[in-house]
Amino acid sequence: MEAALIAGFFAFFGAVAGQVSNRNTQRETWLLQKRAEVFYKFIEDFDQYDREITRLKTVNNTDERHTDHMLACDKLNASENIVCFYLSEQDKKEFRDLVSQKRDFEYDYSKITDYKDPAQIQVLVAPWLDLSDKIQALFERNLEKISWY
Repeated sequence: MEAALIAGFFAFFGAVAGQVSNRNTQRETWLLQKRAEVFYKFIEDFDQYDREITRLKTVNNTDERHTDHMLACDKLNASENIVCFYLSEQDKKEFRDLVSQKRDFEYDYSKITDYKDPAQIQVLVAPWLDLSDKIQALFERNLEKISWY
C-alpha cells in the first residue's frame, strides 16, 4: 500500500512537471516564431522606407516631400517600436543606435571616381552593408535565445 502511494505521488509529480515543461517549450516556440515575424517585417519596412526616401529626393513639391517623408518615418518608427517589445533593454539600445545610424547614413561619393568600377562601388556601400549586418546579427542573437524558467 505504501509503495502504491509513493508511486502515485511520483506519477502525479512527473505529470505536473511534464506539463509545466511542455507549456514553457510551447511558449518559447511561439515567442521565437513571433520574433522572427517581427524582425522580418522590420527589415521589409526599412527597405520600403529607404526606397521612399530615395524617391523623395526627386520630388520638387516641398509640401508633398515633407508629408511623404513624415509618413515613411512614422511607419518605420512603428515597426521599430514593435521590434523593441521583443528585445532586452541592452539590445533595445543597441538596436535603436544602429537604426539611427542607418537612417542618417549618407554615402561618401568622394571615394568614387569611376561609377562603373565594382570595386569602388563596393567601397562606397561597405559601411551601409556593415550596419545591415550588425542589425541582422542582433536579430539572429535574439532568435537563438531560449530561456528556460
